[in-house]
Amino acid sequence: HLDNETQGGLVCNLQQNGRLNSYVVDKFGGKLLQHPNSNIVFAECEPLPKYQALKEMAVNVTEKIPYAHLVSLDLAMNDKGEWKLIEINLEFQTIRFAQYAGNPFFGEFTDEVIEYCS
Repeated sequence: HLDNETQGGLVCNLQQNGRLNSYVVDKFGGKLLQHPNSNIVFAECEPLPKYQALKEMAVNVTEKIPYAHLVSLDLAMNDKGEWKLIEINLEFQTIRFAQYAGNPFFGEFTDEVIEYCS
């Protein structure tokens, strides 16, 4: 199991309703419609289990990190169905994943971020 796309992992955008994007990308931006090992078709996947708990955990973790303007989290569900924090990234994040999925990196906050940076 890989959580790092540079080491061969795959990246998938997560929709607001907890569903996976209909495709994933590799580190070169290559698009796959199904998983290369399991052949699971991403467009047919059910929403992530306990999606609300995932969102709450992400908010709880990031609220405890003062002075960070951008926080990226690696989270995974264990075999007991509990979301667990794997890694907190405070630098070297990339906008590639959002762009590969056709979404603006800051989404609805894009204008606010542009104003802040100006």
